Amino acid sequence: MEVEANKFSSLILIPPPFLRIKLRNQPSPDLQHIPQLAGDFQVSKQAMAHAYAEYHPELVAIVVTQNGQVLRCYRNPVRFPFIQIKRGDPIPRGSLFHRGKHQQASPAVLRNAYPTCGLR
Repeated sequence: MEVEANKFSSLILIPPPFLRIKLRNQPSPDLQHIPQLAGDFQVSKQAMAHAYAEYHPELVAIVVTQNGQVLRCYRNPVRFPFIQIKRGDPIPRGSLFHRGKHQQASPAVLRNAYPTCGLR
């Protein structure tokens, strides 16, 4: 029931038609859009990241990591079913994450990662 309640409240706070209008103004996915949109809709960055991945016209998955492990993964499960990753999973060695240089507590640059993401 809690999952359904969260989905219902998300739809009230972040109505998909209004979010899609905002996303049209920012057609290329960018993690920097999430805090701005969270402020516009007065919701948490976590709630906005979930909605952003769900409703962005581009195929987007947002994976939040810490200490080499997955904390959360936001994606549209219908449009992006090939990422099957769970909380606590290690970040795959062949992924772009391990090939790039990342600063702690800052968003990585979004990349077209599907062909080489290593997440199955």
